[in-house]
Amino acid sequence: VGRRLYYKLGRKLCRRDYLRLFGQDGLCASCDKRIRAYEMTMRVKDKVYHLECFKCAACQKHFCVGDRYLLINSDIVCEQDIYEWTKINGMI
Repeated sequence: VGRRLYYKLGRKLCRRDYLRLFGQDGLCASCDKRIRAYEMTMRVKDKVYHLECFKCAACQKHFCVGDRYLLINSDIVCEQDIYEWTKINGMI
């Protein structure tokens, strides 16, 4: 057992599980504001987002279950905007 425990949402978590569930620094990958323990979040790989921040960086559309997107750095881009987003940002 490790030396440090984290307490969140009434649960005791080891460091690995805390980081897996809540991210490295507790900040939203989109707005860089703190994510509080009671807030609902979305997770993509090692990035954690407030629900209201989990939207397309190009058109600002919020995603629904089953929507396809691409994660580019910390930006989430919907399937319809991927080509234009990468073109505008010099990626193609």
